[in-house]
Amino acid sequence: MGALTWAAYLVLSGFVGIAVYQVVIVTLFGTPSFPDAYGNREAGIIGTKFFYIAMFYRSAYSALRGGGWKYPRSRARASFRNRYLPSNRTDFFGFRYDKRSSSMKTISVLFTACAVSASMWISCGRPSPQQESESPGGAALAGEPDLPHTSEAWQIWAYSSAAPSFLAADATVLNFDPEGMPIILREGNNGWRCLAANPRGMSDPERGWKNAHEAMPACVDGTSWVWLQAWMANEKPQLERDGFAWMLHGDMGEDNTTRMVMKKSDAKDPSQWIESGPHLMVFPKDPASLSKFTDDFTRGEPYVMFPGSDYAHLMIPVEGYYHYQPESSPIHSNEQ
Repeated sequence: MGALTWAAYLVLSGFVGIAVYQVVIVTLFGTPSFPDAYGNREAGIIGTKFFYIAMFYRSAYSALRGGGWKYPRSRARASFRNRYLPSNRTDFFGFRYDKRSSSMKTISVLFTACAVSASMWISCGRPSPQQESESPGGAALAGEPDLPHTSEAWQIWAYSSAAPSFLAADATVLNFDPEGMPIILREGNNGWRCLAANPRGMSDPERGWKNAHEAMPACVDGTSWVWLQAWMANEKPQLERDGFAWMLHGDMGEDNTTRMVMKKSDAKDPSQWIESGPHLMVFPKDPASLSKFTDDFTRGEPYVMFPGSDYAHLMIPVEGYYHYQPESSPIHSNEQ
């Protein structure tokens, strides 16, 4: 083996060794931390951990990019914004720039490739938090902050992500105090409100909602807000027009024929129980206008919930609707 080959072998071995150190030693025992631009101590993730390893080869890096500084390595990504407006400042994302000589950029690329390859090899097959969480397709969980579920930041994400991002970005996000009075978590300006809509409450109040699905968040327009208030007051909704509401995290289950049934075991007919995935709801000004729609939720098409009542509304399933109850899917029925 020639001298040049030996030299290349030793260099690459050094890169691989550092990569192994990165994904084994650093992952198991943590890394040194130092203040970010705001004076906060970084928690360290794969994206920012490359910075620490780069300390061995600082001259090789002219730009060092990281993901969320206060998030675990499973959230490594470049500058995600939690669907916030640019004016909603946060120190959860960003990148570092280290002005250095570009003479070793080739070595930098080789090092990064080795580190990424080793990281992928060691972590292969390990489910991410999004995979471990119950989510229809995982789309609704994109950008979930790794924060306590009692925190305002997590609640803002969970409640607002019940709607498409183009609506959620400008929606007002609400919480409620123990007396049931609304608390504004984030002020909006488009007339939509996002809030937790699970009447059962939290299964573990000390830790908050188990996940966004348990919270049953809904994002509603002004008309649907009037409908919800009538629902909670057990009064007939008086609407000026049809209302719309999104629930992209689904719900914990409803008796399709009777309102306020909290458990499947309490349903008069258990076959009418449906735990929904993502859907859009239409609250009609005149519930009688829905009389020609089916109330069969196993067909995959829009159907009526609480038919014949003052609270009848149209459920419009979207992709992932049968995630929590696949036996009710028309695809499942066709396979029988």
